[in-house]
Amino acid sequence: MVDTNEGTAPIEGEAPETPVTGTPVAQDEVTTLKSRNAGLDAKVTELTKSAKAAEQRAAEAAQRLADYEAGKVGSDEALRAQLQAKEAELAAARQEAALARIEAKYPETFGLFGAAAAGMAEDVLAASEARLKGVPQEQEPPAPIGNNPPRTGQGGATSGAGPKNQTIAEMEAEFKKLTPPWLANS
Repeated sequence: MVDTNEGTAPIEGEAPETPVTGTPVAQDEVTTLKSRNAGLDAKVTELTKSAKAAEQRAAEAAQRLADYEAGKVGSDEALRAQLQAKEAELAAARQEAALARIEAKYPETFGLFGAAAAGMAEDVLAASEARLKGVPQEQEPPAPIGNNPPRTGQGGATSGAGPKNQTIAEMEAEFKKLTPPWLANS
């Protein structure tokens, strides 16, 4: 291949390329080392200044935080104490109102139990009031008397008469003599 750039004229303002021949000019080794040392010294100085500035900013921030917390914590604790005092006052007022309602609605129970009546359920208070006033308790429904007697294979609906060959008139008379169970105990 042939180099196509040969023979081109240099552009105006450019220096013609001259091949480097011979030995390079040796710089003084001491001068190079002094320059490097000065650059490193400048770098170290800059880094130590920035480190000292960062430490100073951190110390100032810590001091401001400590001052802020000292003032803030003092006022926060005072507010918390005031809040707790108001909450205790509110709880006492609620307790007092609940006791007043119980005393008005259930005076006998309140007289017996006092402030402990505030923790009782409404139905327990009502039952206690009823017992203390002497109101009889509701009777429970009567227990079933028993199962129906077993049926025999004979007779039935077609036999005409009931047990012991009773007539309907006799059964009605016997039924009228019975007292219902809910009236039997009174």
